[in-house]
Amino acid sequence: MPEINEKTIDILKEIIAEVLKKMGILGTIVSKITYSSDGKEQISLNIKTLDAHILIGRRGENLIALEHLVRVLFRKKNKQLIPFVLDINNYKKEKEERLQSIAHFAAAKVKKTGKEVVLRPMPAYDRRIIHLFLAHEKQLTTESKGKEPNRQIVIKPIP
Repeated sequence: MPEINEKTIDILKEIIAEVLKKMGILGTIVSKITYSSDGKEQISLNIKTLDAHILIGRRGENLIALEHLVRVLFRKKNKQLIPFVLDINNYKKEKEERLQSIAHFAAAKVKKTGKEVVLRPMPAYDRRIIHLFLAHEKQLTTESKGKEPNRQIVIKPIP
């Protein structure tokens, strides 16, 4: 596993700054070391910009593509993978909080009624957030069903 240090962070920030420059977008890149849901160290980068809508795109599609592009450029330059997440104006963080709120209320409904709840179709990244959030619930189980792009989460009581 590559070491996360200031040099690594600086290289990531340089790559992002270069991509933004070529896109004609002004922004500030803020970085910090955080931990993933499985407890592993990662770099969190947040671009603060007035052009967030361009970088985020519809339902976060441009943000996912931008993160992938930065990952490819970093690997090409350094011949290694480094764990990082990219966000724009805290879009992912706020979206994660909204999804967790939806999961919390749906779980409460399942516990109260004893009946399963089916959530609206959502992308894999969003479903993963909900699955992880509810993984600690001992009275419930979650599963994804259906085919993309209409795949949805079912929250069920454990009999």
